[in-house]
Amino acid sequence: MEDNFINEKNIITLLCRKRVKLRQKNRQDNFINSISSINASPSNMELLNILPPRKYWPRPSKKMRIACIDYDSMYSKYLSFYVMRQYGDPSVNYTWKDNLKKFIENCKDKFDNIKSKKIAPERILPIPKNTSYKCKKFRIIATYSLEDSVFNSLIAKYLSDLIDCKLSNCCYSFRSSSNGVAKTHHDSVRDIMSVTHKISKNNPLWVAECDIKGFFDCISHNLITSKLELLSDCDCKILI
Repeated sequence: MEDNFINEKNIITLLCRKRVKLRQKNRQDNFINSISSINASPSNMELLNILPPRKYWPRPSKKMRIACIDYDSMYSKYLSFYVMRQYGDPSVNYTWKDNLKKFIENCKDKFDNIKSKKIAPERILPIPKNTSYKCKKFRIIATYSLEDSVFNSLIAKYLSDLIDCKLSNCCYSFRSSSNGVAKTHHDSVRDIMSVTHKISKNNPLWVAECDIKGFFDCISHNLITSKLELLSDCDCKILI
């Protein structure tokens, strides 16, 4: 794995995306506080403390906001650019900047010692698969610390970029960006529609949805590692 993948730019970009998503949740919490006696505390204080306060965020022009389709993506890019500029300016001294430097150092240290440091969830939450009180099947949700969450995301992004060129064109999920654009479900719908135009109207088009039950519960980690090594030509054992 390239050592420079766990760097300031990638970490800050990911943090800014998380912060922009958190903005909406905190806005909803503030609304609840204003109309009820429930005091919802701000979510993820660690994330709030390592990035600039909301009032200092750069604001896109009105023209750009109106024309933008993905509002969160636009704000993330603006915020990332602002944070990177402040982070690289030695004359700027903010508490959040010092906290961010320490956070990035911890992420780099975790990668340097990846074989000795374990990533474990902070909490494991069993979520019932249906609302029946007799429900005995649960979906297990694991929550991680912000540092581990960022680290996991960067490793996943690295592996995704590494093997994306080996994937079939008809694979649409979890794809890396190609020239800044990643495949999405919109592409799959578009390609399905293009097929319908090519076939005769008298021939029905059948779509089959398949799911492997309990796939991640029973798949061999050794098998995953070996297949990743074949696709990426690298030693993936240190990452899994």
